[in-house]
Amino acid sequence: MSAASDSDGNALQLFEARPELFAKYQAFYSEIWNQDIVPTHVLARCQARIAAIHGCEADIELKPLPDDALSRKELVALALAEKIPFHHHGVEDDEVAAVRDEFGASGTVTLLVALSFFDVTCRWQLALGAL
Repeated sequence: MSAASDSDGNALQLFEARPELFAKYQAFYSEIWNQDIVPTHVLARCQARIAAIHGCEADIELKPLPDDALSRKELVALALAEKIPFHHHGVEDDEVAAVRDEFGASGTVTLLVALSFFDVTCRWQLALGAL
């Protein structure tokens, strides 16, 4: 799910007509990883989980860990990541509150945007080939 490579086929063809759109996509995607509100390792675990749900490849391959080896931040973030692909309407207030308790209001927004972006990137990857 990385931003782009020479083997992207259909995905790059889609953006050839609107290169500025792809540049904005890449810039936004990069910002997800370059902020300091939600730790990169939490984002990586969430991206990997969403990719696994969709059957896509994640940017970073992570060693699976049992729940008791994960931090509270990772657990609450992964609880949301589990729902975003196919059960986003089932996200409960208490789940969002748990994220807010761990990451604050800005971190909650950052995480939700990142999860949504990971989901849509997987969907594009499945429909068009790698991005």
